[in-house]
Amino acid sequence: MKSWLLLLIPLKLVAFDLAKMSLEEKVGQMFLVYFEGQAANDDSARLFNEAKVGGIILYNWANRLDSRSQVQKLTSGLQQQAGRPLFIAVDQEGGAVARLEGDFTEFPGNAALARCKNPHLAYEAALASGREMKSVGVNFNLAPVVDVNNNPRNPVIGIRSFSDNPEEVTEWGRKSLEGYQNAGIVACLKHFPGHGDVTVDSHFEQSSVSKSLSQLKKCELYPFAHLVKEAPAIMTAHIVFPQIDPNHCATLSSLLINGLLREQLQFQGVIVTDSLTMNGVLKEGGTLEQVVLKAIDAGNDLLLIGGRDLQRKIKGEAHVDEVIRVIQHVVKAIRTGVIDEERIDASVRRILQLKERYDHHDFPYSERRSELWKIAQEIAYRSLSIQEWGLHDEITSEQLLVVAPQHIIAKVRNSDLCSAGKSVELYFTADFEPTTKEQSEILQLAQSKDRIIVCAYQAWKYPKQQKLLKKLTEVKPTICIAVRDAQDLELFPKAMVKMATYSPTTCALNVAAAWLKGETVPFEISDAEAGRIGRKIWFNECKLREDQLTFWHEKEPFPSMGIGHFIWPPANYSGPFTERFHKFILFAESQGVKVPAWLIGQIYCPWENREVFYREFNSLKMQELRQFLIDSVSTQARYMVERLNRAFSQMVLSARVDQRQKIVNNFFEVGNLPEGIYILIDYLNFKHEGTDPKERYLGQGWGLLQVLEEMDLSRAIDSPSKEFAQAAKLVLTRRVANSPKQEIEKGWLPGWMNRITTYERP
Repeated sequence: MKSWLLLLIPLKLVAFDLAKMSLEEKVGQMFLVYFEGQAANDDSARLFNEAKVGGIILYNWANRLDSRSQVQKLTSGLQQQAGRPLFIAVDQEGGAVARLEGDFTEFPGNAALARCKNPHLAYEAALASGREMKSVGVNFNLAPVVDVNNNPRNPVIGIRSFSDNPEEVTEWGRKSLEGYQNAGIVACLKHFPGHGDVTVDSHFEQSSVSKSLSQLKKCELYPFAHLVKEAPAIMTAHIVFPQIDPNHCATLSSLLINGLLREQLQFQGVIVTDSLTMNGVLKEGGTLEQVVLKAIDAGNDLLLIGGRDLQRKIKGEAHVDEVIRVIQHVVKAIRTGVIDEERIDASVRRILQLKERYDHHDFPYSERRSELWKIAQEIAYRSLSIQEWGLHDEITSEQLLVVAPQHIIAKVRNSDLCSAGKSVELYFTADFEPTTKEQSEILQLAQSKDRIIVCAYQAWKYPKQQKLLKKLTEVKPTICIAVRDAQDLELFPKAMVKMATYSPTTCALNVAAAWLKGETVPFEISDAEAGRIGRKIWFNECKLREDQLTFWHEKEPFPSMGIGHFIWPPANYSGPFTERFHKFILFAESQGVKVPAWLIGQIYCPWENREVFYREFNSLKMQELRQFLIDSVSTQARYMVERLNRAFSQMVLSARVDQRQKIVNNFFEVGNLPEGIYILIDYLNFKHEGTDPKERYLGQGWGLLQVLEEMDLSRAIDSPSKEFAQAAKLVLTRRVANSPKQEIEKGWLPGWMNRITTYERP
């Protein structure tokens, strides 16, 4: 059979299904609704039997969603109960909006992803999240958000957006779409035609964006216009665009849906409304029944009746009864000629075609959870912003008070902030605006603590939250973590530490806690990798010669030990280079490695000069030392990784604030390469961190920090190792030019360059 005939089969099946469906079944297919219950129950059965609904949206508050096993049982029961393939949807954007919690992987959101400067991470996060959803029977994700957050005072989008740059939003949005769809998930762009430039939350009020079509095309519409052919579904926004349609919000506007989205942008997929229970649409459309009819008339295909807007406070109505009543109202409107049945058929045909394209059964998910957490943790590390750092010591020995809004109570309680100090007391305010009583209690508690950690949450919106946090910075040393909007940090100039996570998630708070506790980036290597990398560095240093494991260069005032030639200065040394070998001995002991007894506690080299060193070169003590170094090659490599992890925070905090994000991203881009750990630890061992002010010529260093600062991945985005090597060569050439012993170091430069070349082809 020819391939084009194969493509027609799903369409024929859809036509066959549509012809067999009753009017009630067709109308039911157009609804995505919720019910309350941790498993399929009588309410969900009524939705299928009496309303014939074709889709269910799940919420934490309504369906729990706290474990994979529970969600899988829930979705499986719903599919069996329905007897026809269902859309089972969630809002799993990551970051601030994530319905699947518990033992699901918690990924930072869009703003955090974009700060990583690598769109592939957006793909990896979406693919991993999509596979987790698919494994438990969720097949429709109301994500990604592709609103351009061009208004920093936007109360509803903010960090849910990738960026205020439409091209960047498009690039990252495309990768997210690709990831979800490769996982077998229906992805949905939102919120058309753009929710980024509003000052009102459409859950509560209707907002207006007064821009011309040409202005919208340059910004808000840009991502939709460029992704429209790749998106299976698009969600509308309850926002009025008066220069296009002064009378209706986008959800109820035929001019925007049929005119702009269908005709001009040529979108062929399913158009989904945002929840029709939101005040942003109800205040225009009237009752829910009236709003639903207007949404159908405007051209929407899938009508979302999400969780009831609590502001309405409707009494005496069960949500299932209401959904059934609304659907019956639509059926009646069709039978009385208010709505043309052909209009319904067009939407149902698109819905059925989309269901044909995606297998709606769950699949086992075999990937180790630790691998998924590594992706989430890397995003959290790379997106963290440290804008102020007034700590000189770790806080692990201090008594701490952590203050946060109850909205993120689970995130904080599950995070490492709870173990950041000697003792940690938690105080959660009932709302984002702490009451007078809460403020008084917090200020009283603060008196008995060494330090306060405050988790600011959109403090720019809440004057009472601002007032409390400012008072805390005046009474105690205060660490301010902006867990949602980074602009909160501008409000608290007296905070000694200012950090922004761009994502109110446990993994982001864990990363913040790691910095505060002086912990490190969790790069790890296996035993096999440690041995292989160790031998490679040994080759770089001395061509695998055993006698070179104990070496004293004639032009240096200290000997060098091991595969990395760790400096081991004698007691009389006072030069600029810091000692390393004694620290390795301490590390080896901590790893349970048997260390020669005479080395334990031996801080300084026992040979006072080079002459004595080589006079005793074949002594039993020296032979024992070399054998220990031969036997501990993999341990030495592990020590280098440990040192790299410790050096990371030193390098970032030593850099200018405007350079920190670049350094972090370059560090991870190289470290994630197949031989990236080797590249980083070899250069670190070779030329040190670059943070010691003694290791400077004419004020310029030559360590790993300087190489990461010099890198520009835009020149070689597909080859970070080559860009690292080029930056290293430039830094070392500059070192020689600045050296007070230029002629000597010129002789070393060719050897250095040969070593750096190994990074280009690792």
